[in-house]
Amino acid sequence: MRPTRSRSTIRFTIRNMNCKNCQSSFTLNADDQRVLDKFKVPASKLCSNCRKQRLMAFRNEMNFHKTQCGLTGKPILTHFPPDRGYTIYSSEAFYGDQWDPCDFGRDIDFNRPFFDQVQELYQQVPHLNLIQNLSQNADYTNFTVRSKDAYLSARIGDTEKAYYTYLALDCYNLFDGYFLQRTQNAYEAIDCSESNNISFSQRLKTCNDVHFSIDCTGLESCFGCVGLRHKKYHFFNQPLSKEQYEKAMSDLNTGSYAVVQKIKERFYKEEALKHPMRATVIENSENATGSYIYNSRNIENSFDVSDSEDVRNSWGVQSQSKDIYETYATYFAEQVYESVSLSSGRSIHFSYASFNNSYDLWYCMESFNNVQHCFGSVGLKQKQYCILNKQYSKEDYEALVPKLIEHMKKTGEWGEFFPMSMSPFAYNESVAGEYFPLTQAQVEAKGLYWREEIRDPTAKTYHIPDDIKDVQDDILEAVLSCEVTGRPYKIIPQELSFYRENHIPIPRRCPYQRHIDRIKLRMPRKLFDRMCAHCQSEIKTTYSPERPEQVVCEKCYLKQVY
Repeated sequence: MRPTRSRSTIRFTIRNMNCKNCQSSFTLNADDQRVLDKFKVPASKLCSNCRKQRLMAFRNEMNFHKTQCGLTGKPILTHFPPDRGYTIYSSEAFYGDQWDPCDFGRDIDFNRPFFDQVQELYQQVPHLNLIQNLSQNADYTNFTVRSKDAYLSARIGDTEKAYYTYLALDCYNLFDGYFLQRTQNAYEAIDCSESNNISFSQRLKTCNDVHFSIDCTGLESCFGCVGLRHKKYHFFNQPLSKEQYEKAMSDLNTGSYAVVQKIKERFYKEEALKHPMRATVIENSENATGSYIYNSRNIENSFDVSDSEDVRNSWGVQSQSKDIYETYATYFAEQVYESVSLSSGRSIHFSYASFNNSYDLWYCMESFNNVQHCFGSVGLKQKQYCILNKQYSKEDYEALVPKLIEHMKKTGEWGEFFPMSMSPFAYNESVAGEYFPLTQAQVEAKGLYWREEIRDPTAKTYHIPDDIKDVQDDILEAVLSCEVTGRPYKIIPQELSFYRENHIPIPRRCPYQRHIDRIKLRMPRKLFDRMCAHCQSEIKTTYSPERPEQVVCEKCYLKQVY
């Protein structure tokens, strides 16, 4: 049931507001008001960035912990911190018929804040250990669909052999990737599609055997290139004969960690700065602002959007989603307002983790498989007309919801997502910690949870040889220490074989730190005002003004590359 409101006509004027969290000023314009009227909700007291931070605190994608199934005692992996007191079920136990989430149902207490009641319910209802569906040998992954043989990866779909990779669709044999589509045999590749045998590269399309390159299309056998189209045998943007190229490549020992670091230094601090960079990445899209937008229309101030329509102030929206507002991580969804972690849902509001044909949900958490017409419930499966996990008739539900909304208006909760303090995850392990980093002191001052890394007291220092050819099999038994965080990590057999076959040195950083490094190589999800380096027109770009890159408008960029 959707809440109702008066149809009286209101003449709207732009409102200036101050964010309740960061104190920054922001405006509410006529377009914003139209969205609010459409969803029948009041304006949030937070700015858009603080709302994203709040949503993303409810999503831990790449940090995994060992625990036991609360029903069977089976050892399992989970994204929930093991020291928070939650009951965690394996997939088999969670979807089984030995328990019913409505057994935890309770009446609404109209004398208390509603969020407190949802939090108490959340602390008691068992939770699914990880989000996986129709996948094989992918126990160490999260948000995985129709994939197999994956390890320490997240947001993987229709993919086989993905290791330490984030967001891969229809791919094969990936290590350390970020947002790859229809790509195979890739290492340290970011935002690449339809490519094969690539490494240390960003924004490649239909490329084969390309390494240390950025923003290239249709390349074959190229190294250290920027902004090229349909070229072959180019070395740092210079054309070579086949023999010259093969000689230049044979002189590079990319199996040496020291050599790779020098190549990175030269490429990013010298070569890449010689070539213009497009202000934003928007391809085959209409009426779009933001960046990393593909095959979409009517997109405003949004990032990482593909094949979607009518998206506003949202991040990570893919796969034919429509009417998405102030949302993060959405697939095949429609009419969504300020929610996080959605797939195949419609009419979802202020909810976390709704999957598989959910409909008309308000303030729900972890809803699976045809959950419809529910309010403030947790862990439901195939349920309708529930409030705080208590089952109601359709008539009673529809009579109670308006009363509950009025109560939430009085408590100041109506129209706001759950506070970050309700997140089950450690802030420094959540996506919020990746994009809105805070110190431990700042996190704890906000009353949020910070998780200290547990060290292995038995771990011994292992000397990693510089060259992969000198690495012995005993490294598979060693516990390595991240050079940045000190976090322990291991090398698995599939990984070692890949490094040896492709002459890649052993990484000195743990998988999660490498994931953070890839995020930093991408542009931030924010637009800055700059002048085009060529025509001096005003542009919006993800490159901040103090950055050294030559940033150009789309018109000048297209002139340069074609």
